[in-house]
Amino acid sequence: MIVYTARHDRVDNFWFTLAHEIAHVLLHLSADAEATCVDDLDTKEIDAREREADEFAEKTLRVDDVIGLCRPYVNYFSERNLRRVAAEVGMEPSLVLGILQYHGLIEYWKLNRVKRKVKGLFPERVVVG
Repeated sequence: MIVYTARHDRVDNFWFTLAHEIAHVLLHLSADAEATCVDDLDTKEIDAREREADEFAEKTLRVDDVIGLCRPYVNYFSERNLRRVAAEVGMEPSLVLGILQYHGLIEYWKLNRVKRKVKGLFPERVVVG
């Protein structure tokens, strides 16, 4: 079972977290049905399993493709360019924006009007709290 806390209620965080946790299931838990994997967000230390899960998530989300398509626009990145790249890679624009912000290609304060919250996208019956 994968549980998403919506601690960071954003579409980009949801998709990265989901891909990361799926990586743990496929790569680290498949041999032991009783095993658990709990990410400790309070520690700065990242072990090999966490790095592997992050790499899996980045590959799944085609982060290198997104960054490559966006590099020509980095110094003058507009919402129009963001939406163009998002359509080209077939992703939600807020996911593309989150990738670019996380990797330092766009400042965290730019284009935040594009970001979407994730909790409102699920039926109320599956959202707790």
